[in-house]
Amino acid sequence: MPTIRRLPSGKFQAQVRLAGHKPKSKTFATEEAALSWGELLEGQLKTNLSSPDSYTVKTLGDMHLATLKPDTAKTYVSRLGALVNFFKELPIDCIERSHLLQYSTTRQELVKASTCRAELQLLSRVIKYARTQHCILNKHDPFKDFRYPDAGKPRERILTENEYNRILIDISPIMFPIVALAWETGMRRGEILSITKDMIDLDNRILTLTHTKNGHSRTVPLSRKAIQILTTQSKLCEHVLFQVKRHSVTRAFKRTCERLNIEGVCFHTLRHSAITRIAKKGVNTHQLKAFSGHKDTRMLERYTHIQATDILHLVD
Repeated sequence: MPTIRRLPSGKFQAQVRLAGHKPKSKTFATEEAALSWGELLEGQLKTNLSSPDSYTVKTLGDMHLATLKPDTAKTYVSRLGALVNFFKELPIDCIERSHLLQYSTTRQELVKASTCRAELQLLSRVIKYARTQHCILNKHDPFKDFRYPDAGKPRERILTENEYNRILIDISPIMFPIVALAWETGMRRGEILSITKDMIDLDNRILTLTHTKNGHSRTVPLSRKAIQILTTQSKLCEHVLFQVKRHSVTRAFKRTCERLNIEGVCFHTLRHSAITRIAKKGVNTHQLKAFSGHKDTRMLERYTHIQATDILHLVD
């Protein structure tokens, strides 16, 4: 049984002494955290497992991301970095609800609530990974009854036809086909940049994506304009259609919109706009999901921005 003693500073020190091992001690803000660490260390020393000191958010976070697809893992790197900066060397099994509340409060002074929410959701998954894959248990689940920051309202901004045409006129020739393809197909930035010649079936007017956000391949229906774009671009390359980095696309689109004073949009707005445009044609949910690639109808609703006036032609 670990020895817990209160220090003059008010903190608690856990001491573990076990035959055949060097004594170990560590100081914590609460007695509960000290006891949790001591019990875990004692159990691991008895079974010759490594010290829990190495089980930090960074260590286990990196291990968790390594189990994901590379493109998916990239989206979580910055979120993990924010968590690591806060939790530092704190063993993951010592994270308590008070830590989560403190993180939520301080982090929202710097970023949006939705960003903080996404970071904490990643932490929850890392803790679950530690529990299920490495048997690292928190004495109390820190996320039990924890209230995440507000997710924020879904984006309601879509581009008008006029705004889209202005963007096409202003943007560079290299970015032109990428923007146009996003508008025509609703594909994500990463999906467009992953297109290779062998994915395109011009006869059947479809494109088969092998790398998508959810990890499943999907077939994208192609409009006549999309066919024209892909045909032209295929003649200019050997295999991969677009030799452009993701951040370059984001930056170029942002700068164009700033020059044109088109506010409240980003490259992903093109996807919202495309899905909404197709939805306004009166297609059913299954048809719309086939176009967008969404598996979850609730998520699809966040991308569809339709008003009552848009469906008047369907009620007469």
